[in-house]
Amino acid sequence: MLDTLIGDSVSEAGVIIPSDSTNLRDIAVDWVTSTWRHTDDTRWAVSTLARLGETYPGFDLGLWIGLDDEWNGEWGRLDPDLKAAAKNELNYFTHGGATALDS
Repeated sequence: MLDTLIGDSVSEAGVIIPSDSTNLRDIAVDWVTSTWRHTDDTRWAVSTLARLGETYPGFDLGLWIGLDDEWNGEWGRLDPDLKAAAKNELNYFTHGGATALDS
């Protein structure tokens, strides 16, 4: 999934693919948050970031894996609380604030 996204983006932009995982992670997160801003599909964004985190452990997206697990398992917080927490984190990413990824 990520390889296809990056390959298509690189072809379109005519740029060089970054080789370190931090830059790759940032590209993936930027794409997910950009799509989320347009669709407002918070559940999709969480699920996508969780899948990326599971597929690429070096991306350190454990926050999203945990949220996705909690959402799928229907344990812990209620759906509105999970959605609010996810939106808060996604907004943080979108507006360039310090995020859980930077800690």
